[in-house]
Amino acid sequence: FSRDSMVVATSLGDVKRTPLEQFESVRRAGLIAMNLKDGDQLVAARAAGDDDTALLVSSSGRAIRFRVGDLRVASRGSGGVRGMSLPDDEVVIGLAIDGDGDDLLLVSEKGIGKRTPIEEYTTRRRAGLGNLTFRITERSGPLAVARAIRADQEVILISREGIVMRTNASDIRQLSRSAQGVSVMNIGEGDALAAIAQIDLDTPPPADAPPIEPDDEPESEAPPEPESVAAAETTAPEAESAADSAPAAERDSSAEEPLPARRAGDIGDVEPEEIQAAIRAAVPSGEWRAHEDALAAVARQLRFRQLWQGVRPTLERALHQAILDGSLEENEDRELRRLDS
Repeated sequence: FSRDSMVVATSLGDVKRTPLEQFESVRRAGLIAMNLKDGDQLVAARAAGDDDTALLVSSSGRAIRFRVGDLRVASRGSGGVRGMSLPDDEVVIGLAIDGDGDDLLLVSEKGIGKRTPIEEYTTRRRAGLGNLTFRITERSGPLAVARAIRADQEVILISREGIVMRTNASDIRQLSRSAQGVSVMNIGEGDALAAIAQIDLDTPPPADAPPIEPDDEPESEAPPEPESVAAAETTAPEAESAADSAPAAERDSSAEEPLPARRAGDIGDVEPEEIQAAIRAAVPSGEWRAHEDALAAVARQLRFRQLWQGVRPTLERALHQAILDGSLEENEDRELRRLDS
């Protein structure tokens, strides 16, 4: 395993390299990974090896690249060394390792971003000011996240208000280091980008993702079957002959396949009106008991098979709003009372 070290970075520009073997036995209460200065905080931790290079990116759009092998190996309890020099009004917002991807993905608080080939960044000695890699404007706001990424991955962007968007990394424009970014995510007024994560396209859902329990609602309240299924149950000869004589276009339209199940990242594309309609259909006023059952029923109505992390908060806010505006009657369930408090 070539990546035998963990590199950590702090908001004040310090970095540290610690052998991974020092984290083999982790106590339940955790282990100290770095001795932080007053007012400092950890912003990133990445596995790396001697042959890798690391990039530190600041909130003002500057980046510095240096060799991981140039960092001295330190124990868990020690402090770090200077990785990037920062003015008083700047902080480090990201650490990237070139072995994690071919491009450096940068996205600002207002959703403006770009991909830049890591090879465009010259390897230098650590502790410098770095080079400008993102031009901060009023439209973009300060940089929020920086991550090494590959074009064949997907990216999940999450705002502070809990809005989630999922997109292909290849859909984000690859631009030079000096170029301005483009709109990657629409950020609402008063909101800001909080974090990003990348996933491989062929990675299945987590094995420990909570499944949605089978619906115990009455049979009559189940979502209506597609027209093609209902028509297949018709046994009257007149219906069969009418179907045979119908034009080809009409037969094709009556045999549409059911809509496919949605993935967790699709929740960002679901319109609020569709969620409200799902709440009215899946959770009739006065006919529901538990908060978890209500979430599961709405998720099924919207074709989500599981209550993934991105799906749950969106549906919880919609359910809460339905209670507040009176379109859904609150029951006496303790968990719902906590939700509405």
